[in-house]
Amino acid sequence: MNITPEEYERYVKDWFDGLGYSLTGYESEHRSIASVPDGNYEIDIDITYEALGVTFRVLIECKRYSSKVKREVVQLLHQKLQSIGAHKGVVCCTSGFQKGALKYAKNHGIACIEVVPGATTFHTKSAEPQELNYDPCQVWGIPRISGYLHQFIDERVVRHSIVDKKHLEYIEEILRT
Repeated sequence: MNITPEEYERYVKDWFDGLGYSLTGYESEHRSIASVPDGNYEIDIDITYEALGVTFRVLIECKRYSSKVKREVVQLLHQKLQSIGAHKGVVCCTSGFQKGALKYAKNHGIACIEVVPGATTFHTKSAEPQELNYDPCQVWGIPRISGYLHQFIDERVVRHSIVDKKHLEYIEEILRT
């Protein structure tokens, strides 16, 4: 993916902000510092909103790795959630997730999203693979950056759902669970 780390994080923030209008007291901050008794934590995206008279906090970590995210990354976010007192965690990455990371995430209510170039969501049917001579994102209005929500369902199945500015229902699902 040919974008800067800040652009990457802002795309992810925009996905969540796209639902902010429907939430009471919604606020999001890019690259915040949370100071708690056991230290300071840098948060890539820090979201708060109100529901049922309670303020909820969501922490999002954005990772640009060349290899799949390991369980340890998800464990660190879980520890950060506990220290800060946040309610939900999300790990976004550019490289996919190892099975152990997805299993741990499921057991601790952490969402996992793989961020991909939007053109990867465009598929053509052809007997012979052909190189496109146009940008499908521009021609078909596909978002430049998309994502796949990865969920560990059982020992063999991982479900993928598209996440982008046009498919915010999965972001809403993340915030509700």
